[in-house]
Amino acid sequence: MYNFKQDTKSTRSMLAIRDALVRCMRTKRFHDITITDLSKESHVSRVTFYRFFATTTDVLEYLCDSVFEEAATDFRFVDRDKHDEYVRFLLDYLMKRFDIFDTIYRSRRIDLFQKSFSRYADHYLPHISKSFSKDDADYVKAAVAAAFASIIFVWAEHGKKESPEYLMRIFRLSTGGISTRK
Repeated sequence: MYNFKQDTKSTRSMLAIRDALVRCMRTKRFHDITITDLSKESHVSRVTFYRFFATTTDVLEYLCDSVFEEAATDFRFVDRDKHDEYVRFLLDYLMKRFDIFDTIYRSRRIDLFQKSFSRYADHYLPHISKSFSKDDADYVKAAVAAAFASIIFVWAEHGKKESPEYLMRIFRLSTGGISTRK
């Protein structure tokens, strides 16, 4: 797990390391990227790297979380009474930020993507927590996160040719509509 610090200098360093991972993934496989690679590419010392991250996987986890956090910031413009809009918004967001998603996809770490989705699920699917007991809501959010992550990863494997409407149809089928109804 990474150590997020709230000050401007720390945020700048963490973003530089995150962006270095995206650049390194253009030429190397995730498992071949070293901390030295990220330090050089980000112009951040190894000491600074270790202040925030223990491993390259931690940087990837931070990248996944930052995607969902940034999307949550933009999400305030979505009509919250239309539950289909939540998932549709995320699909559109990931398609527009494909450089970031592609880094996550090429890492083959669907588990990190799924965990990040689950951590931010209440931003996108608040009706789940309101409609189920806490324990049941945790299971439902995990199932929805697994379906969403799987669908978006298969979309990438298929060459990113399916439309958001098509992906929404598949998502509704795979979740039984539970994620998009009150």
